[in-house]
Amino acid sequence: MELQSIAETFNKKYGDKTVSFGGRISQDFPRIPCGVFPVDFCLGGGLPHGRTSSVFGPPTGGKTTLAILYMIGAARICWRCYKYKWQCTCKMKEPLIKKSVLIDTEGAFDYDWACSLGLKDEDYVLVLPETGESAVDIAESCMRAEDCGFLVVDSLASLEPSVELDASAEDMQIGLQARLIAKLFRKVTSRIIGERKKGNMHAALFINQVRVKIGQHFSNPEDSAGGFAPKFAYSLAFRLGARRKENEDHESLARTALTIKKHKLRVLARRAEYVIAKENGEGYKVGDVVDGPTTIKFATDIGLIKAVDKKWLLGKKEFARKGDIITFLAENPEKFLSLKQLIIEMYKREHM
Repeated sequence: MELQSIAETFNKKYGDKTVSFGGRISQDFPRIPCGVFPVDFCLGGGLPHGRTSSVFGPPTGGKTTLAILYMIGAARICWRCYKYKWQCTCKMKEPLIKKSVLIDTEGAFDYDWACSLGLKDEDYVLVLPETGESAVDIAESCMRAEDCGFLVVDSLASLEPSVELDASAEDMQIGLQARLIAKLFRKVTSRIIGERKKGNMHAALFINQVRVKIGQHFSNPEDSAGGFAPKFAYSLAFRLGARRKENEDHESLARTALTIKKHKLRVLARRAEYVIAKENGEGYKVGDVVDGPTTIKFATDIGLIKAVDKKWLLGKKEFARKGDIITFLAENPEKFLSLKQLIIEMYKREHM
């Protein structure tokens, strides 16, 4: 018996793509863009479909905000061709749109802030589980839904085992939460793999918090909830932290630094910084992403924006000043997002 016949036997028994030969394995997974250029550029286009990702960091680091931006991005793409809805190349009449599921174990979802960022009511489903076990079961079940594409768990550190919930506060339970988190990853990862073989891609983002190891004096004491199991399960893990404000004049802008700690996929950079307006001021609305200058710089470096005869060209469109391009793109968000995606695709072709 040869490997080809064994592959055909088990693919028929357990589903297509259970056994694959080298040339038939996907070289890179499609991504979910969040629309923030430095973040999407750093991650190689966004969060990968068919994989699990993690974001962790200290309080007020922007973890939930970034998750909401990815939920918005998940609603902007077609889940057949994985391009923006206005760029959809499917032969179907309309792009395939899927919802996001946010499992809020903290019970602290800020609806007004999510709306200011651009999240629409029809784009997501909010789940408020009472126990960690119910959160695990709901997460695994949502992966079976045909109209669910993106799962967010906020956060792993708030998963509450039912045994701990029902017992007295004086009782000691060792490792209950870590075992529950490990079970969550096993169930969700297995479901993602099963759906991926059927051609039904899912993506999952797990938000975690920072803890400190007691008695760790000679090395980094920083740790995250769940033990070692989550760290092995992630395909992509990155840390967020609020960057110090350079001066008091920019308090209305939330400055965040992202650092990739683990990646099993191709990325374009290991660190990124971005800014989101959290208050009205400086000409920005609440929730505006301030990444125009960075995008213009990369577009100029790669040749998408050119200076010709004292004019600036973006494609076939002419501008008197370089700053006018930022104004034009801000007024045309779909063209702005398409430009960001094009820059990343060109860099990936040249540097990957």
